[in-house]
Amino acid sequence: MRKLTFPQTGSSELQVQVLRAICGPTEDKSLIDLCCGSAPQTSQLKFRQKTYVDAVDRVIPDGKVIVFNVLDYLKSETMYYDISISTDTIEHFRDADAKTFVDRTSRVAKKNIWFTPLGEFCMTIDPENNDPDTHKSEWTPEKLEELYPDQWSYLVFPNWHPTLRNSKNEILGAFFFWNGDDFERVKDELKNLG
Repeated sequence: MRKLTFPQTGSSELQVQVLRAICGPTEDKSLIDLCCGSAPQTSQLKFRQKTYVDAVDRVIPDGKVIVFNVLDYLKSETMYYDISISTDTIEHFRDADAKTFVDRTSRVAKKNIWFTPLGEFCMTIDPENNDPDTHKSEWTPEKLEELYPDQWSYLVFPNWHPTLRNSKNEILGAFFFWNGDDFERVKDELKNLG
């Protein structure tokens, strides 16, 4: 497993710094931001072209949101992007839909970057709850590695949310994961973080 762990607590600035490192040069690349929310981080990244998709109509600083169920959108999307970014999203899907989300995303972009809480946090167990803002699954590098052996690289921040606690009263962490063969380059770019 290609994995690095960092002690830092999270911030918007750190999230953008890590996304920049994982993306590499982007000025001539295209981006699809899936479940973009208000795009606070991706709007700070420079891309030749950006596409934003979310189930909820949002206002974002540098574009317009395509309002669509992301799973249906990915099924019908015919564009191919250089990079997809999906932050704080996979946990909003139940396991089977989350796996479908990951699988379909890999068909529309060369590099796929994800960011999610480390383990469970505020999960609903109500199978009828379809509110897009609730958490319905939990993720760890180990769980992803079991589903997708040796496909992802991981950057783990176990102290990302120092004021939030999971059900075991532990600090809520978070992690990034992405596909590609650039783990060593990203590691080198982030060597001064840890």
